[in-house]
Amino acid sequence: MVYIFYQLAIYKLPIVTLVLHMIEWSKQPKSKQLLFVILSGYFLLGIHYFFPNPGGHGLYLPFNIIGWIFISLVIGAGFWRIYETRVIQFSQFFSHALLATVLLILPLFYRNNDLASWSHHRLLGLVGGVFFYFSLLQFKLSKKESHFFLYVILGGVVIESILGISQYYFFPKDNWMGYDTNQNFPYGVFQQKNMMGIFMVTGCAISLYLLKNDQEFSQFKIASFLLLFMPFSSSIILIAIKSKSAFLSYFVFLFLAAIKVKIKQKRFQVWVVLSIIGFSIGIMSPKLIQRKFSERPIETVMDSNNSRLVYYKNTLNLFLEEPLQGQGYGSFRSKYREIDASRLAKKPNSEIKESSKVMDHPHNETLLWAAEGGVLPLIGLFVIAGSYLLMIFRARVFKSMSYLSLIFPILLSTQVSLPFSLSLTHWITFLSILFITDMHIGKLLKLKFNLSGIALFPALAIPLITSNYMFGALQTAKTIIEYEETGLSNHDLLLATKKPGAWRMKYENYKLKVLYDQGMRTGDKQTLKLFLSESEKFLQFAPFIHLFRSMETVYRSMGEFEEADAIRKRAEHIYPTQYQKIYGKNK
Repeated sequence: MVYIFYQLAIYKLPIVTLVLHMIEWSKQPKSKQLLFVILSGYFLLGIHYFFPNPGGHGLYLPFNIIGWIFISLVIGAGFWRIYETRVIQFSQFFSHALLATVLLILPLFYRNNDLASWSHHRLLGLVGGVFFYFSLLQFKLSKKESHFFLYVILGGVVIESILGISQYYFFPKDNWMGYDTNQNFPYGVFQQKNMMGIFMVTGCAISLYLLKNDQEFSQFKIASFLLLFMPFSSSIILIAIKSKSAFLSYFVFLFLAAIKVKIKQKRFQVWVVLSIIGFSIGIMSPKLIQRKFSERPIETVMDSNNSRLVYYKNTLNLFLEEPLQGQGYGSFRSKYREIDASRLAKKPNSEIKESSKVMDHPHNETLLWAAEGGVLPLIGLFVIAGSYLLMIFRARVFKSMSYLSLIFPILLSTQVSLPFSLSLTHWITFLSILFITDMHIGKLLKLKFNLSGIALFPALAIPLITSNYMFGALQTAKTIIEYEETGLSNHDLLLATKKPGAWRMKYENYKLKVLYDQGMRTGDKQTLKLFLSESEKFLQFAPFIHLFRSMETVYRSMGEFEEADAIRKRAEHIYPTQYQKIYGKNK
Protein backbone atom coordinates (compact mmCIF):
# COMPACT_ATOMS: atom_id res chain seq x y z
CA MET A 1 0.00 0.00 0.00
CA VAL A 2 2.77 2.39 0.98
CA TYR A 3 4.53 1.53 -2.29
CA ILE A 4 1.40 2.50 -4.27
CA PHE A 5 1.22 5.78 -2.39
CA TYR A 6 4.87 6.39 -3.17
CA GLN A 7 4.38 5.73 -6.89
CA LEU A 8 1.44 8.11 -6.97
CA ALA A 9 3.46 10.76 -5.13
CA ILE A 10 6.05 10.71 -7.90
CA TYR A 11 3.41 12.32 -10.10
CA LYS A 12 3.13 15.30 -7.78
CA LEU A 13 -0.18 14.55 -6.11
CA PRO A 14 -0.03 16.72 -2.96
CA ILE A 15 -2.74 14.83 -1.02
CA VAL A 16 -0.93 11.55 -1.45
CA THR A 17 2.37 13.15 -0.55
CA LEU A 18 0.79 14.63 2.55
CA VAL A 19 -0.41 11.17 3.61
CA LEU A 20 3.10 9.81 3.16
CA HIS A 21 4.50 12.62 5.29
CA MET A 22 1.95 11.87 8.01
CA ILE A 23 2.81 8.17 7.99
CA GLU A 24 6.50 9.02 8.24
CA TRP A 25 5.78 11.52 11.03
CA SER A 26 3.87 8.92 13.08
CA LYS A 27 6.95 6.67 13.06
CA GLN A 28 9.22 9.34 14.55
CA PRO A 29 10.22 9.12 18.24
CA LYS A 30 7.85 10.91 20.59
CA SER A 31 10.64 13.25 21.71
CA LYS A 32 11.25 14.41 18.11
CA GLN A 33 7.52 14.95 17.59
CA LEU A 34 7.47 17.00 20.79
CA LEU A 35 10.46 19.03 19.59
CA PHE A 36 8.71 20.10 16.40
CA VAL A 37 5.49 20.89 18.28
CA ILE A 38 7.41 23.18 20.66
CA LEU A 39 9.41 24.85 17.87
CA SER A 40 6.24 25.39 15.83
CA GLY A 41 4.53 26.83 18.89
CA TYR A 42 7.43 29.20 19.44
CA PHE A 43 7.83 30.56 15.90
CA LEU A 44 4.15 30.58 14.98
CA LEU A 45 2.77 31.80 18.33
CA GLY A 46 5.36 32.62 21.00
CA ILE A 47 7.38 35.25 19.17
CA HIS A 48 4.24 37.29 18.44
CA TYR A 49 3.12 37.67 22.06
CA PHE A 50 2.55 41.31 22.97
CA PHE A 51 1.06 43.58 25.59
CA PRO A 52 1.62 47.36 25.90
CA ASN A 53 4.97 48.19 27.47
CA PRO A 54 7.45 51.09 27.63
CA GLY A 55 10.00 49.35 25.40
CA GLY A 56 13.59 48.49 26.15
CA HIS A 57 15.48 45.25 25.74
CA GLY A 58 15.77 41.76 27.18
CA LEU A 59 13.00 40.80 29.58
CA TYR A 60 11.48 44.29 29.34
CA LEU A 61 9.81 42.98 26.17
CA PRO A 62 6.95 40.47 26.64
CA PHE A 63 7.79 38.29 23.63
CA ASN A 64 11.26 37.65 25.08
CA ILE A 65 9.76 36.50 28.39
CA ILE A 66 7.36 34.07 26.70
CA GLY A 67 10.10 32.96 24.34
CA TRP A 68 12.33 31.67 27.14
CA ILE A 69 9.52 29.40 28.33
CA PHE A 70 9.41 27.75 24.90
CA ILE A 71 13.20 27.52 24.75
CA SER A 72 13.33 25.85 28.16
CA LEU A 73 10.87 23.25 26.84
CA VAL A 74 13.18 22.58 23.87
CA ILE A 75 16.06 22.09 26.30
CA GLY A 76 13.91 19.73 28.35
CA ALA A 77 13.05 17.73 25.21
CA GLY A 78 16.76 17.48 24.37
CA PHE A 79 17.64 15.98 27.74
CA TRP A 80 14.63 13.65 27.48
CA ARG A 81 16.09 12.47 24.16
CA ILE A 82 19.36 11.64 25.93
CA TYR A 83 17.37 9.63 28.46
CA GLU A 84 15.63 7.74 25.63
CA THR A 85 18.70 6.92 23.55
CA ARG A 86 21.46 6.76 26.20
CA VAL A 87 23.55 8.66 23.70
CA ILE A 88 24.89 12.22 23.74
CA GLN A 89 25.26 13.76 20.29
CA PHE A 90 27.44 16.75 19.59
CA SER A 91 29.40 18.21 16.73
CA GLN A 92 32.87 19.52 16.04
CA PHE A 93 31.43 23.01 15.67
CA PHE A 94 29.62 22.72 19.03
CA SER A 95 32.86 21.66 20.72
CA HIS A 96 34.50 24.85 19.48
CA ALA A 97 31.43 26.89 20.47
CA LEU A 98 31.62 25.40 23.97
CA LEU A 99 35.27 26.44 24.25
CA ALA A 100 34.33 29.93 23.05
CA THR A 101 31.57 30.11 25.67
CA VAL A 102 34.05 29.24 28.44
CA LEU A 103 36.33 32.05 27.22
CA LEU A 104 33.38 34.46 27.26
CA ILE A 105 32.44 33.49 30.83
CA LEU A 106 35.93 33.39 32.40
CA PRO A 107 36.24 37.21 32.83
CA LEU A 108 33.34 36.95 35.24
CA PHE A 109 35.87 35.73 37.80
CA TYR A 110 38.33 38.63 37.42
CA ARG A 111 38.88 40.95 40.37
CA ASN A 112 37.46 43.99 38.59
CA ASN A 113 33.91 42.67 38.49
CA ASP A 114 32.14 44.67 41.20
CA LEU A 115 29.31 45.33 38.73
CA ALA A 116 29.20 41.84 37.22
CA SER A 117 25.76 41.09 38.69
CA TRP A 118 24.32 43.59 36.19
CA SER A 119 25.55 41.39 33.32
CA HIS A 120 24.13 38.11 34.62
CA HIS A 121 21.10 38.20 32.36
CA ARG A 122 23.31 38.57 29.29
CA LEU A 123 25.51 35.68 30.38
CA LEU A 124 22.50 33.53 31.22
CA GLY A 125 21.15 34.28 27.74
CA LEU A 126 24.46 33.04 26.32
CA VAL A 127 24.38 29.85 28.39
CA GLY A 128 20.70 29.32 27.55
CA GLY A 129 21.58 29.55 23.86
CA VAL A 130 24.32 26.94 24.30
CA PHE A 131 21.88 24.57 26.02
CA PHE A 132 19.33 25.19 23.25
CA TYR A 133 21.88 24.31 20.56
CA PHE A 134 23.05 21.24 22.49
CA SER A 135 19.45 20.06 22.84
CA LEU A 136 18.79 20.43 19.11
CA LEU A 137 21.89 18.32 18.41
CA GLN A 138 20.29 15.38 20.22
CA PHE A 139 17.83 15.13 17.31
CA LYS A 140 19.55 14.13 14.11
CA LEU A 141 17.44 15.75 11.41
CA SER A 142 17.24 14.59 7.85
CA LYS A 143 17.46 17.14 5.06
CA LYS A 144 13.67 17.03 4.72
CA GLU A 145 13.19 17.64 8.45
CA SER A 146 15.66 20.52 8.33
CA HIS A 147 13.68 22.07 5.50
CA PHE A 148 10.49 21.67 7.52
CA PHE A 149 12.22 23.50 10.40
CA LEU A 150 13.09 26.33 8.02
CA TYR A 151 9.47 26.49 6.85
CA VAL A 152 8.40 26.86 10.49
CA ILE A 153 10.81 29.79 10.93
CA LEU A 154 9.62 31.27 7.64
CA GLY A 155 6.03 31.02 8.85
CA GLY A 156 6.97 33.13 11.88
CA VAL A 157 8.61 35.76 9.65
CA VAL A 158 5.57 35.90 7.34
CA ILE A 159 3.25 36.46 10.32
CA GLU A 160 5.44 39.37 11.43
CA SER A 161 5.47 40.78 7.89
CA ILE A 162 1.65 40.73 7.84
CA LEU A 163 1.64 42.52 11.21
CA GLY A 164 4.14 45.08 9.87
CA ILE A 165 2.06 45.79 6.74
CA SER A 166 -1.03 46.11 8.94
CA GLN A 167 0.79 48.64 11.14
CA TYR A 168 1.96 50.62 8.14
CA TYR A 169 -1.31 50.80 6.22
CA PHE A 170 -4.21 50.00 8.50
CA PHE A 171 -3.49 50.82 12.17
CA PRO A 172 -5.55 53.75 13.54
CA LYS A 173 -3.93 56.42 15.73
CA ASP A 174 -5.27 54.87 18.92
CA ASN A 175 -4.38 51.21 18.50
CA TRP A 176 -3.91 48.25 20.83
CA MET A 177 -0.13 48.16 20.32
CA GLY A 178 0.51 51.84 20.95
CA TYR A 179 2.04 51.98 17.47
CA ASP A 180 3.05 55.52 16.40
CA THR A 181 1.18 56.14 13.13
CA ASN A 182 2.86 59.54 12.67
CA GLN A 183 6.40 58.18 12.44
CA ASN A 184 4.98 55.00 10.89
CA PHE A 185 8.03 52.75 10.86
CA PRO A 186 6.53 49.23 11.00
CA TYR A 187 8.36 47.22 13.64
CA GLY A 188 6.08 44.22 14.16
CA VAL A 189 6.36 42.88 17.68
CA PHE A 190 10.02 43.91 18.04
CA GLN A 191 9.35 47.62 18.75
CA GLN A 192 12.51 48.51 16.85
CA LYS A 193 12.63 49.02 13.10
CA ASN A 194 16.15 47.66 12.52
CA MET A 195 15.24 44.40 14.25
CA MET A 196 12.16 44.16 12.04
CA GLY A 197 14.23 44.83 8.93
CA ILE A 198 16.84 42.19 9.72
CA PHE A 199 14.12 39.64 10.49
CA MET A 200 12.49 40.34 7.13
CA VAL A 201 15.77 39.92 5.27
CA THR A 202 16.41 36.65 7.12
CA GLY A 203 12.98 35.47 5.97
CA CYS A 204 13.89 36.37 2.37
CA ALA A 205 17.15 34.43 2.70
CA ILE A 206 15.26 31.37 3.96
CA SER A 207 12.63 31.60 1.23
CA LEU A 208 15.22 31.80 -1.56
CA TYR A 209 17.24 28.96 -0.02
CA LEU A 210 14.15 26.72 0.10
CA LEU A 211 13.17 27.79 -3.38
CA LYS A 212 16.53 26.46 -4.59
CA ASN A 213 16.83 23.33 -2.43
CA ASP A 214 13.46 22.03 -1.26
CA GLN A 215 11.72 19.40 -3.37
CA GLU A 216 9.52 17.86 -0.68
CA PHE A 217 7.21 20.56 0.65
CA SER A 218 7.25 23.25 -2.02
CA GLN A 219 4.44 21.55 -3.96
CA PHE A 220 1.98 22.34 -1.17
CA LYS A 221 0.01 25.57 -1.53
CA ILE A 222 0.84 26.80 1.98
CA ALA A 223 4.56 26.31 1.32
CA SER A 224 4.36 28.11 -2.03
CA PHE A 225 2.51 30.96 -0.35
CA LEU A 226 5.25 31.33 2.29
CA LEU A 227 8.03 31.18 -0.32
CA LEU A 228 6.52 33.79 -2.63
CA PHE A 229 4.70 36.08 -0.20
CA MET A 230 7.91 36.65 1.76
CA PRO A 231 9.83 38.66 -0.92
CA PHE A 232 6.70 40.69 -1.69
CA SER A 233 5.81 41.67 1.89
CA SER A 234 9.39 42.19 3.08
CA SER A 235 10.12 44.56 0.18
CA ILE A 236 7.25 46.82 1.22
CA ILE A 237 8.46 46.84 4.82
CA LEU A 238 12.11 47.49 3.92
CA ILE A 239 11.07 50.58 1.97
CA ALA A 240 8.85 51.72 4.85
CA ILE A 241 11.49 51.43 7.57
CA LYS A 242 14.48 52.58 5.47
CA SER A 243 17.01 50.68 7.57
CA LYS A 244 20.52 51.00 6.13
CA SER A 245 21.76 47.78 7.77
CA ALA A 246 18.72 45.86 6.50
CA PHE A 247 19.23 47.09 2.92
CA LEU A 248 22.94 46.24 3.04
CA SER A 249 22.29 42.72 4.34
CA TYR A 250 19.52 42.29 1.74
CA PHE A 251 21.75 42.96 -1.25
CA VAL A 252 24.69 40.96 0.16
CA PHE A 253 22.52 37.92 0.94
CA LEU A 254 20.92 38.17 -2.52
CA PHE A 255 24.35 38.08 -4.13
CA LEU A 256 25.42 35.07 -2.04
CA ALA A 257 22.14 33.17 -2.45
CA ALA A 258 21.73 33.81 -6.17
CA ILE A 259 25.06 32.18 -7.04
CA LYS A 260 24.39 29.22 -9.33
CA VAL A 261 20.68 29.99 -9.60
CA LYS A 262 19.55 29.65 -13.17
CA ILE A 263 18.14 32.96 -14.32
CA LYS A 264 15.68 31.05 -16.48
CA GLN A 265 14.36 29.15 -13.49
CA LYS A 266 10.66 30.05 -13.42
CA ARG A 267 10.18 30.17 -9.64
CA PHE A 268 13.26 32.34 -9.18
CA GLN A 269 11.91 34.72 -11.81
CA VAL A 270 8.59 34.90 -9.92
CA TRP A 271 10.49 35.55 -6.67
CA VAL A 272 12.39 38.46 -8.23
CA VAL A 273 9.27 39.91 -9.87
CA LEU A 274 7.34 39.82 -6.58
CA SER A 275 10.26 41.56 -4.85
CA ILE A 276 10.22 44.32 -7.47
CA ILE A 277 6.44 44.69 -7.15
CA GLY A 278 6.80 44.97 -3.37
CA PHE A 279 9.52 47.62 -3.66
CA SER A 280 7.41 49.54 -6.19
CA ILE A 281 4.33 49.51 -3.96
CA GLY A 282 6.46 50.68 -1.04
CA ILE A 283 8.05 53.54 -3.00
CA MET A 284 4.74 54.73 -4.46
CA SER A 285 2.83 54.38 -1.20
CA PRO A 286 1.00 57.57 -0.09
CA LYS A 287 2.04 56.64 3.46
CA LEU A 288 5.70 57.13 2.54
CA ILE A 289 5.00 60.45 0.80
CA GLN A 290 2.97 61.74 3.76
CA ARG A 291 5.70 60.82 6.22
CA LYS A 292 8.43 62.83 4.50
CA PHE A 293 7.27 66.03 6.14
CA SER A 294 7.60 64.66 9.64
CA GLU A 295 10.98 62.96 9.26
CA ARG A 296 14.27 64.07 10.77
CA PRO A 297 16.28 66.68 8.85
CA ILE A 298 19.25 65.46 6.86
CA GLU A 299 21.64 66.98 9.40
CA THR A 300 20.23 64.76 12.12
CA VAL A 301 20.57 61.69 9.92
CA MET A 302 24.23 62.52 9.25
CA ASP A 303 24.80 63.05 12.97
CA SER A 304 23.37 59.60 13.57
CA ASN A 305 25.82 58.03 11.12
CA ASN A 306 28.76 59.89 12.65
CA SER A 307 27.62 58.98 16.16
CA ARG A 308 27.91 55.28 15.35
CA LEU A 309 31.60 55.81 14.50
CA VAL A 310 32.09 57.64 17.82
CA TYR A 311 30.49 54.70 19.67
CA TYR A 312 32.94 52.30 18.03
CA LYS A 313 35.99 54.50 18.65
CA ASN A 314 35.13 55.11 22.31
CA THR A 315 34.46 51.42 22.95
CA LEU A 316 37.68 50.41 21.19
CA ASN A 317 39.55 52.85 23.45
CA LEU A 318 37.95 51.20 26.48
CA PHE A 319 39.34 47.88 25.29
CA LEU A 320 42.79 49.36 24.63
CA GLU A 321 42.86 50.82 28.16
CA GLU A 322 42.49 47.33 29.68
CA PRO A 323 43.14 44.79 26.89
CA LEU A 324 43.93 41.87 29.20
CA GLN A 325 41.13 41.93 31.75
CA GLY A 326 38.73 44.48 30.27
CA GLN A 327 36.80 47.10 32.19
CA GLY A 328 34.74 44.47 34.02
CA TYR A 329 31.40 42.90 33.16
CA GLY A 330 28.46 45.23 33.76
CA SER A 331 30.64 48.35 33.62
CA PHE A 332 29.98 49.53 30.08
CA ARG A 333 27.40 52.19 30.92
CA SER A 334 29.56 54.02 33.43
CA LYS A 335 32.90 53.52 31.66
CA TYR A 336 31.53 54.66 28.33
CA ARG A 337 30.16 57.82 29.92
CA GLU A 338 33.58 58.62 31.36
CA ILE A 339 35.50 58.05 28.15
CA ASP A 340 32.98 60.06 26.13
CA ALA A 341 33.39 62.92 28.63
CA SER A 342 37.17 62.75 28.06
CA ARG A 343 36.55 62.95 24.30
CA LEU A 344 34.44 66.07 24.73
CA ALA A 345 37.02 67.65 27.04
CA LYS A 346 39.64 67.25 24.29
CA LYS A 347 37.27 68.36 21.52
CA PRO A 348 34.66 70.70 23.07
CA ASN A 349 33.53 71.83 19.61
CA SER A 350 32.95 68.30 18.34
CA GLU A 351 29.99 67.86 16.01
CA ILE A 352 28.87 64.87 18.09
CA LYS A 353 27.72 66.21 21.44
CA GLU A 354 26.94 64.18 24.52
CA SER A 355 23.42 62.99 25.12
CA SER A 356 21.50 63.14 28.38
CA LYS A 357 20.86 59.42 27.96
CA VAL A 358 23.16 56.67 29.18
CA MET A 359 24.66 54.43 26.50
CA ASP A 360 23.98 50.78 27.33
CA HIS A 361 25.45 49.16 24.20
CA PRO A 362 28.01 50.25 21.55
CA HIS A 363 25.91 48.75 18.71
CA ASN A 364 28.57 46.14 18.13
CA GLU A 365 28.57 42.82 19.98
CA THR A 366 32.28 42.15 19.41
CA LEU A 367 33.34 45.49 20.85
CA LEU A 368 31.05 45.12 23.88
CA TRP A 369 32.50 41.76 24.89
CA ALA A 370 36.05 42.99 24.28
CA ALA A 371 35.59 46.25 26.23
CA GLU A 372 34.07 44.55 29.28
CA GLY A 373 35.96 41.25 29.26
CA GLY A 374 39.24 41.95 27.51
CA VAL A 375 41.13 39.65 25.17
CA LEU A 376 39.69 36.27 26.25
CA PRO A 377 36.11 36.95 25.01
CA LEU A 378 37.62 38.38 21.82
CA ILE A 379 39.55 35.14 21.28
CA GLY A 380 36.35 33.21 22.01
CA LEU A 381 34.45 35.08 19.31
CA PHE A 382 37.26 34.49 16.81
CA VAL A 383 37.23 30.77 17.68
CA ILE A 384 33.54 30.38 16.94
CA ALA A 385 33.73 32.51 13.79
CA GLY A 386 36.71 30.53 12.52
CA SER A 387 35.02 27.21 13.31
CA TYR A 388 31.91 28.25 11.38
CA LEU A 389 33.93 29.35 8.34
CA LEU A 390 35.90 26.09 8.34
CA MET A 391 32.64 24.15 8.52
CA ILE A 392 30.93 25.85 5.60
CA PHE A 393 33.99 25.98 3.37
CA ARG A 394 34.44 22.23 3.68
CA ALA A 395 31.36 22.10 1.49
CA ARG A 396 31.35 23.00 -2.17
CA VAL A 397 31.70 26.70 -2.89
CA PHE A 398 28.15 27.20 -4.11
CA LYS A 399 26.66 25.31 -1.17
CA SER A 400 28.78 27.22 1.35
CA MET A 401 27.60 30.51 -0.11
CA SER A 402 24.00 29.34 0.26
CA TYR A 403 24.50 28.60 3.96
CA LEU A 404 26.35 31.87 4.50
CA SER A 405 23.46 33.77 2.91
CA LEU A 406 21.08 32.32 5.53
CA ILE A 407 23.04 33.61 8.48
CA PHE A 408 24.51 36.78 7.02
CA PRO A 409 21.63 39.22 7.81
CA ILE A 410 21.67 38.52 11.56
CA LEU A 411 25.47 38.20 11.59
CA LEU A 412 25.84 41.65 10.06
CA SER A 413 23.36 43.16 12.51
CA THR A 414 25.49 41.98 15.45
CA GLN A 415 28.23 44.33 14.22
CA VAL A 416 26.05 47.40 13.64
CA SER A 417 23.27 46.92 16.20
CA LEU A 418 22.30 44.88 19.27
CA PRO A 419 19.95 42.13 18.03
CA PHE A 420 20.66 39.60 20.77
CA SER A 421 20.08 42.17 23.54
CA LEU A 422 16.81 43.33 22.01
CA SER A 423 15.33 40.14 20.64
CA LEU A 424 15.44 36.51 21.77
CA THR A 425 13.83 35.69 18.42
CA HIS A 426 16.94 36.80 16.54
CA TRP A 427 19.19 34.84 18.91
CA ILE A 428 17.19 31.63 18.52
CA THR A 429 16.78 32.06 14.76
CA PHE A 430 20.55 32.57 14.48
CA LEU A 431 21.26 29.40 16.48
CA SER A 432 18.64 27.42 14.55
CA ILE A 433 20.24 28.31 11.21
CA LEU A 434 23.66 27.38 12.61
CA PHE A 435 22.22 24.05 13.74
CA ILE A 436 20.68 23.29 10.34
CA THR A 437 24.00 24.09 8.66
CA ASP A 438 25.75 21.83 11.18
CA MET A 439 23.28 19.04 10.40
CA HIS A 440 23.92 19.25 6.68
CA ILE A 441 27.69 19.70 6.44
CA GLY A 442 29.12 19.51 9.98
CA LYS A 443 30.92 16.60 11.61
CA LEU A 444 28.55 14.91 14.07
CA LEU A 445 29.86 12.78 16.93
CA LYS A 446 28.22 10.37 19.39
CA LEU A 447 29.07 9.45 22.96
CA LYS A 448 27.46 6.58 24.87
CA PHE A 449 25.91 7.73 28.14
CA ASN A 450 24.91 4.81 30.34
CA LEU A 451 23.92 7.07 33.24
CA SER A 452 21.08 8.47 31.18
CA GLY A 453 18.76 8.62 34.21
CA ILE A 454 20.69 11.72 35.25
CA ALA A 455 19.28 13.51 32.18
CA LEU A 456 15.76 13.28 33.64
CA PHE A 457 16.57 15.92 36.24
CA PRO A 458 17.46 18.77 33.82
CA ALA A 459 14.68 17.56 31.48
CA LEU A 460 12.18 18.42 34.20
CA ALA A 461 14.00 21.03 36.30
CA ILE A 462 15.06 23.48 33.56
CA PRO A 463 11.53 24.01 32.12
CA LEU A 464 10.00 24.25 35.62
CA ILE A 465 12.56 26.72 37.01
CA THR A 466 12.61 28.83 33.84
CA SER A 467 8.81 28.93 33.52
CA ASN A 468 8.41 29.89 37.18
CA TYR A 469 10.89 32.75 36.78
CA MET A 470 9.39 33.96 33.50
CA PHE A 471 5.81 33.96 34.76
CA GLY A 472 7.10 35.99 37.71
CA ALA A 473 8.80 38.33 35.23
CA LEU A 474 5.49 38.79 33.40
CA GLN A 475 3.80 39.74 36.66
CA THR A 476 6.64 42.13 37.49
CA ALA A 477 6.34 43.72 34.05
CA LYS A 478 2.61 44.29 34.47
CA THR A 479 3.08 45.71 38.00
CA ILE A 480 5.82 48.17 37.00
CA ILE A 481 3.90 49.23 33.87
CA GLU A 482 0.87 49.90 36.08
CA TYR A 483 3.13 51.91 38.40
CA GLU A 484 4.35 53.99 35.44
CA GLU A 485 0.75 54.58 34.37
CA THR A 486 0.09 56.19 37.79
CA GLY A 487 2.79 58.76 37.00
CA LEU A 488 5.21 57.03 39.43
CA SER A 489 2.97 58.18 42.30
CA ASN A 490 1.51 54.96 43.72
CA HIS A 491 4.62 53.68 45.50
CA ASP A 492 2.75 50.80 47.11
CA LEU A 493 2.48 49.19 43.67
CA LEU A 494 6.24 49.29 43.20
CA LEU A 495 7.03 47.98 46.67
CA ALA A 496 4.60 45.10 46.12
CA THR A 497 6.72 43.78 43.24
CA LYS A 498 7.62 40.19 44.12
CA LYS A 499 10.31 39.31 41.56
CA PRO A 500 12.02 42.54 40.43
CA GLY A 501 15.13 40.79 39.04
CA ALA A 502 13.88 40.76 35.44
CA TRP A 503 13.32 44.53 35.58
CA ARG A 504 16.16 45.24 37.98
CA MET A 505 17.45 48.51 36.52
CA LYS A 506 14.02 50.12 36.37
CA TYR A 507 13.06 48.74 39.75
CA GLU A 508 16.22 50.03 41.47
CA ASN A 509 15.87 53.40 39.75
CA TYR A 510 12.23 53.75 40.80
CA LYS A 511 13.01 52.59 44.34
CA LEU A 512 15.49 55.46 44.61
CA LYS A 513 12.72 57.83 43.53
CA VAL A 514 10.52 56.47 46.34
CA LEU A 515 13.28 57.15 48.89
CA TYR A 516 13.82 60.63 47.45
CA ASP A 517 10.12 61.53 47.54
CA GLN A 518 9.68 60.21 51.07
CA GLY A 519 12.82 61.87 52.40
CA MET A 520 12.15 65.27 50.83
CA ARG A 521 8.48 65.21 51.91
CA THR A 522 9.17 64.29 55.54
CA GLY A 523 12.64 65.78 55.94
CA ASP A 524 13.77 62.50 57.50
CA LYS A 525 17.59 62.55 57.40
CA GLN A 526 17.93 58.78 57.73
CA THR A 527 15.82 58.26 54.61
CA LEU A 528 17.77 60.94 52.76
CA LYS A 529 21.11 59.41 53.79
CA LEU A 530 19.89 55.99 52.63
CA PHE A 531 18.90 57.57 49.32
CA LEU A 532 22.37 59.08 48.93
CA SER A 533 24.26 55.87 49.72
CA GLU A 534 22.05 53.74 47.44
CA SER A 535 22.27 56.35 44.66
CA GLU A 536 26.06 56.34 44.86
CA LYS A 537 26.07 52.58 44.34
CA PHE A 538 23.68 52.87 41.43
CA LEU A 539 25.75 55.60 39.76
CA GLN A 540 28.67 53.17 39.54
CA PHE A 541 26.52 51.14 37.16
CA ALA A 542 24.39 53.75 35.39
CA PRO A 543 25.27 57.47 35.80
CA PHE A 544 21.79 58.83 35.10
CA ILE A 545 21.72 62.60 34.83
CA HIS A 546 18.53 62.93 36.89
CA LEU A 547 20.14 60.99 39.72
CA PHE A 548 23.02 63.47 39.96
CA ARG A 549 20.46 66.27 40.17
CA SER A 550 18.47 64.51 42.90
CA MET A 551 21.62 63.94 44.96
CA GLU A 552 22.65 67.57 44.56
CA THR A 553 19.19 68.69 45.70
CA VAL A 554 19.28 66.41 48.76
CA TYR A 555 22.72 67.61 49.83
CA ARG A 556 21.60 71.25 49.58
CA SER A 557 18.41 70.53 51.52
CA MET A 558 20.58 69.06 54.32
CA GLY A 559 22.89 72.09 54.29
CA GLU A 560 25.86 70.08 53.00
CA PHE A 561 26.86 72.54 50.30
CA GLU A 562 30.39 71.24 49.71
CA GLU A 563 29.06 67.75 48.95
CA ALA A 564 26.40 69.31 46.72
CA ASP A 565 29.04 71.25 44.77
CA ALA A 566 31.18 68.10 44.50
CA ILE A 567 28.33 66.02 43.05
CA ARG A 568 27.50 68.86 40.65
CA LYS A 569 31.13 69.01 39.54
CA ARG A 570 31.03 65.25 38.82
CA ALA A 571 27.81 65.68 36.87
CA GLU A 572 29.15 68.58 34.81
CA HIS A 573 32.28 66.56 34.02
CA ILE A 574 30.25 63.65 32.68
CA TYR A 575 27.58 65.87 31.11
CA PRO A 576 29.60 69.00 30.17
CA THR A 577 26.73 70.76 28.37
CA GLN A 578 23.62 68.74 29.16
CA TYR A 579 23.62 69.22 32.93
CA GLN A 580 23.63 73.00 32.80
CA LYS A 581 21.32 72.99 29.81
CA ILE A 582 18.68 70.96 31.68
CA TYR A 583 19.12 72.17 35.26
CA GLY A 584 20.74 75.60 34.86
CA LYS A 585 23.88 77.03 36.41
CA ASN A 586 24.75 76.65 40.06
CA LYS A 587 23.43 79.60 42.10
